[in-house]
Amino acid sequence: LSPETIALALAAGTAMRLMAAPAVARLADRFDAPRAILALCSAAAGLIGLGYLPVQGAWALIALGVVHTAALAPLPPLSDTLALGAAAPVGSGGTPRWKFHYGWLRGCGSAAFVVGLVMSGQAIGHFGIVVIVWLNAALLLAASPVALRVPQLLASGEHSRAIASQARGLLALLR
Repeated sequence: LSPETIALALAAGTAMRLMAAPAVARLADRFDAPRAILALCSAAAGLIGLGYLPVQGAWALIALGVVHTAALAPLPPLSDTLALGAAAPVGSGGTPRWKFHYGWLRGCGSAAFVVGLVMSGQAIGHFGIVVIVWLNAALLLAASPVALRVPQLLASGEHSRAIASQARGLLALLR
């Protein structure tokens, strides 16, 4: 791909990420279904990712990348939502006691990312670059049913009150 085409692919993916993540998160809030939406997006991303195997040509690659990004973009915010709900303070009065420390969770996630990069580099060395497509699809598809088992510990019914607050926040941001 030419440098211009690579830039276009990156820009299109970034634009889709900026639109898809908040839109899908809002959908998950509206239906109070972050686990189901997380599972659906994970499965969709895994299946869409298999499209990289037969794709030919720059425009087809860019289009597939944009659709793949639309499915991948909501995964981090939805995962964070569920993790923050699980890390919420327990007990009443005094100093809050946390079920677990969210910072440690994020640190472990970063460490797992580094280990995954090293392992994927080793896999590429043994099987070639195409193994990344298969690993991506397999791991995303495996994460989908697991997402349905994550506890949803957030309070339900907060969406209607949050909409007005979000609108004011968006206006303040744009100003």
